Amino acid sequence: MTTASAYDLSGPVVRRPSLLRSLRGSLKGSEYSWALAFLIPYVAVFFIFVVYPAVYGMWLGSKPSLYLDLLSDPIYRSTIVNTVLFLGIGVNLKMFCALLLSGFFMRPGWWTKGLLMIFVLPWAVRRFPNSSRSIGC
Repeated sequence: MTTASAYDLSGPVVRRPSLLRSLRGSLKGSEYSWALAFLIPYVAVFFIFVVYPAVYGMWLGSKPSLYLDLLSDPIYRSTIVNTVLFLGIGVNLKMFCALLLSGFFMRPGWWTKGLLMIFVLPWAVRRFPNSSRSIGC
């Protein structure tokens, strides 16, 4: 009695790329070296300025008693109130005024375009250097 199989095992063997080859992609030789040369400083700066402060902050805040001390401090309470007032009133008021200004400057007319230019001018022009702080003095 003969049996037939649906699998054909006589086909070519397909090799999977090695881990190093899959990490390199299509970069070869000096291209890979240049990629590493540009990547290593970025990774170092990321670890120094993002990862390390985050881990250090979690380590500093690992004692629950510190939070009780913080909540009992009157300066912290006033700081929280000031922050909530600033976020609740200051930011929303600023966004509302920006919305009104953008609506105003969308009006047709040559004088609104001139007023827009005057309004944007302090932002667009660089500051003039202070004579006492200029280079060479």
